Formats: sequence, C-alpha cells, structure tokens
Amino acid sequence: MIRINLAPPSTKRGGGFGLPDVNLGMIFGAAALVLVLFLGVWWWSLSSEIKRLNTEIAENKKQAEQLKVVIAEGQRFRRDKEALEKRVNAIEVVARRASGLGRTLGLVVVSALVAWVLLKYVRRRLFLRRLRIARISPEDLNGQLETGKEIVILDLRTPLDVVAAPYIIPGARWITTDALGEHMPEVPRDRDVVAYCS
Repeated sequence: MIRINLAPPSTKRGGGFGLPDVNLGMIFGAAALVLVLFLGVWWWSLSSEIKRLNTEIAENKKQAEQLKVVIAEGQRFRRDKEALEKRVNAIEVVARRASGLGRTLGLVVVSALVAWVLLKYVRRRLFLRRLRIARISPEDLNGQLETGKEIVILDLRTPLDVVAAPYIIPGARWITTDALGEHMPEVPRDRDVVAYCS
C-alpha cells in the first residue's frame, strides 16, 4: 500500500528535535541591538567615571596646592622652632653659669657697695678735716693783722645781722651772700681771704 500524505510539508528542520523555526536575521539583529545597548551603557558609565575622575583630580590638585602652603608653613614653623630651641638652650647655659657665679657675683656686689660707702666716709672725713684746718680763730687773725700781713676780710652777714650787731672787723668789706658772686672779681687772689658771718 502506498500512502500519500496530502498535508503540507512540515516546517520542522531541526532534525526532529522539535526546535522552532527561527529567522537568523532577527537573531543577529537582536544580538546587534543588545550589543549596541551594552556598548552604549558601557560608554555612558565610562564617560561618567571619566567625569568623576576629572572632578576628583581637580579637587586633588586644589588640595595639593593647599597642602603645599601647609607644608611651607610647617617648614617655616620647624625653622622657627629650631631657632627658638637654640635661644632657649643659650639662655639655659647662661642661667647655669650665672647660678654658678651667683655667690661670687653677690660677693662682688657687696664688696663694691662696701667700698663705695667706705670711700664716701673717707671723703667726708677729709672734707671735714679741711674745714677744721681752714678755720682761723679770732686771736690768730688779730695776731696776723698786728704783724702787718695783708689779709682780705669779707663780712658776709645779712643786713639784719649788721643792724643787730653793727660792729665790724677793721679792714673788712661787707658783702651780702646774695651779692658775693657779683663782687668776686674784686676780691684779690694773691692774698689770704678770711670770710666771717654771724
């Protein structure tokens, strides 16, 4: 018997595996579309990453400039600190030496003060001795006047004293102490001068 199949031929091509009949152009088109979409997303993410990195690089450059300033200030601070430490060390050395010399320096200061006071005392004693030596008693003056020695006698009493005691040593010249400076050129320098007051 011969069988004849009047049904249209089957479109099955998969060798009987039951795979549907697919158009390869559509598959390649879909694959190309997926590839283009994937590349577009990748390109977009890559360009976004590049923009982010460029922004980050710019910020890092700004921070680097700020850090350069901070580093320069730190170096200046370090130099200042070293200079200050040198000064402090020098002061400490001087303080140690001064504390070692403190007792000696104290003795020198006390000795200088004692020497100054002693010098003042000696000068005062010499001045007072000269004043005592420079004095003349009325008897000695009278004796010198009787021998004819030329002596200049200045009466330095105030006008009230002269009115109260109008007596004067013979040959004395009356000059008030206020007018003494005006009459000094008139006083001879080649003779002894005796001044008296009340």
